[in-house]
Amino acid sequence: MGAWHPTGSLTIPRSGHSATLLQSGEVLVYGGQPRDRDSTAELFDPTSGHWTLIGGGAYPQTGGPAILLHDGRVLVVPVPPGVAELFDPATREWSITGQLNITRSNHTATLLPNGTVLVAAGVPQDASGPTPLASVEIYDPVTQFWTPTGDLNIARYAHTATLLRDGRVLVVGGSAGGSNYQDTAELYDPAAGKWTLASRLPSPHAWHTATLLRDGNVLIAGGLRTYIISGTQKWSATDSVVRYDPATDQWYDVGHLKTPRLYHVATLLRDGKVLVEGGQSGNYYPQTSPSLASAEVYDPATFAWTAIPSLSGARQFHTATLLKATRAEETTASSRVLVVGGYDTDVSGNTVIVDTCEINEFEHRHVVHP
Repeated sequence: MGAWHPTGSLTIPRSGHSATLLQSGEVLVYGGQPRDRDSTAELFDPTSGHWTLIGGGAYPQTGGPAILLHDGRVLVVPVPPGVAELFDPATREWSITGQLNITRSNHTATLLPNGTVLVAAGVPQDASGPTPLASVEIYDPVTQFWTPTGDLNIARYAHTATLLRDGRVLVVGGSAGGSNYQDTAELYDPAAGKWTLASRLPSPHAWHTATLLRDGNVLIAGGLRTYIISGTQKWSATDSVVRYDPATDQWYDVGHLKTPRLYHVATLLRDGKVLVEGGQSGNYYPQTSPSLASAEVYDPATFAWTAIPSLSGARQFHTATLLKATRAEETTASSRVLVVGGYDTDVSGNTVIVDTCEINEFEHRHVVHP
């Protein structure tokens, strides 16, 4: 696997933004920190490697998910004030759509097979502390209304939500408030509108990644762990990796990351392997550890992680996007991954927002036969 190559820099440095691959092959990046850029958007053209600043939405956006709808528009499900927005790539214009029933942050958004969007849990806007939500609601792009559906069994934030092959949604881990990190998982049945508890994970996970593998299993990698030293609770990144089989409702330990990490990003490559890069390793609170530049790839066939060349710049709270395949990539299952923005820390420990972007080309030498 090759090295990372710098591509065109963002027009505006940002972290905590969203990145969405459009049907055209362009990448839409929206929002992020610092606050003077959280209502701006820009488009990346993979052919030219250039970024173009475009008009942003009406509301500041940091940390909220963005979903590509079936019709090619992008739904941004914001943190407060909770008014969702739509981006139309054909006109490059934003429009306000339905208001969520509960304004939330640290939530997840999942596109369901019928084209609606499931938003789950998070932290309410008016919370004085990290008091999580169990509430769930569904957005219908036809009516532009948000409708409450069945609540989770356990309120949580810093969790993941993954659409399974059978149409159910798997929610994993997170925090149920404070340091109450979860080893619980739940399954949502869209037909019934209800959640059922799945089997427990081998250990708690929060701020982890979840990746749907080709065989329908879900890979949970890294995140946050807690431990006790001299009677004091500590937090740090973990190298734990587990795999969930929806057919048996069982979890399996499948090795360890080369580097413990949280705030990292995981991407499923076209050959079925999983790329993980960046994040932070070490103590979570206080956050004394710098960002990571290291990257590694998981092979589901061998359960092994292999270190690959590091990013040219360390970063966390960044995004990684699998670019649209060229004709050659479609026949060889090769992949190009675009990493955008994030932040690092300087020698004094100060946060530095980055504008750099880089691409790695993952070659797969075996021809894919139809």
